[in-house]
Amino acid sequence: MREKNVRVLPSVLIFFKSQIGSKDIYNTFNDKKSNPKQKCEQKWSLILNANFNWKNIHVLPFYITTNSKLQWFQYRIIHRILGTNELLLKIKIKDTNICSFGCGGVETIEHIFWTCPYISKLWEDLDSWIF
Repeated sequence: MREKNVRVLPSVLIFFKSQIGSKDIYNTFNDKKSNPKQKCEQKWSLILNANFNWKNIHVLPFYITTNSKLQWFQYRIIHRILGTNELLLKIKIKDTNICSFGCGGVETIEHIFWTCPYISKLWEDLDSWIF
């Protein structure tokens, strides 16, 4: 029995209405109109106010390391799907988007790696230790 307030995604409807089988499902997922790679590129370029060689950036995790966990971590950062509190709040897994380190800012990818005061201190200490 279907509830009145449930919104069904078009891709799910295609799955249930499909008479052909996997061809319709394949075509749905292979739709060229929706390009998540291009969306993440635009978002990073807008945030960092710079243009990058995205072809190189997308293959970089596979040249830097052979460790699949590190590759997956870099892939999630590049594609903006890292599980920050901001993202987890949007998908209703967390109740707050506040930084886990306790600084009070909104926890985004940019915040965790650049703008969080605790992380800035870590980068400064690392820089001092290296040089």
